[in-house]
Amino acid sequence: MTTDSFQAYFEVRLNATIETIKPEVPERLYEAIYYTISSGGKRVRPYLMFLIADLLNVPKEKVLGQAISLECIHTYSLIHDDLPCMDDDDYRRGKESCHNKFGEAMAILCGDSLLNFAYENLFNTLIEDNSLLESCRYLAKKAGSTGMINGQMVELFSFNMTEDLYKFIYDKKTSELIKAAIMVPVIIAGVENSEAYEKFAENLGLMFQLMDDLIDYDKDEGSLAQHWGKKQTKEKIDSLSDDINMFLDTIEDSNAKKDLSEFVKFLSNRSK
Repeated sequence: MTTDSFQAYFEVRLNATIETIKPEVPERLYEAIYYTISSGGKRVRPYLMFLIADLLNVPKEKVLGQAISLECIHTYSLIHDDLPCMDDDDYRRGKESCHNKFGEAMAILCGDSLLNFAYENLFNTLIEDNSLLESCRYLAKKAGSTGMINGQMVELFSFNMTEDLYKFIYDKKTSELIKAAIMVPVIIAGVENSEAYEKFAENLGLMFQLMDDLIDYDKDEGSLAQHWGKKQTKEKIDSLSDDINMFLDTIEDSNAKKDLSEFVKFLSNRSK
């Protein structure tokens, strides 16, 4: 599945799913929800989920519900991450951040709404197909207090940063949702050697965050890239890319492998 075909398929279904709550949600709250969920972005996590599903011959309909929930969870995390009590960012993806446009209280409610809707959508997915219970549970765990939220908490309250602390934060705050994207179709497909996919997800998550570090190198107050310096960070990205490509080389040739490899290459070379 190419980026364009995925985008056309996913955006329509994401918007249609969000619109199901419109009649029952206060107009201003729905406006904030729609503003943030439709604000663009690369849809990295749902696209990865679709690419891995394609690779493992899992029908896209099997992962669609979880891909939508994953994007809702990711979006809520960005809304809360931008709040004045967190990272205090006024802009996100070139647009005003949710709290800057709608106010801090509304941004909190908007994030809460997207998080709760993500789980409501997972329940709807399970009602339609209860064989997805294990993969839904995995996704929820990666988003929770032992996963992404754990990384956010440690980042907020750690003041003497070390290399190990940065790596822990990156693993939890960034890699956990990328793991969910990759492992949901792996779980559905019943892959036996799932450890190799999980390691691939860890490497991809760290590489993705280090690329962000380099892109924001001159404006970040603290990052692993600044701890290492640009040269060592680029060397680490190259090393991670080598490990990722070694994993990809173990996959039998297919169009799905080509699409996944091209997307990984895009992630490792992006400039924004």
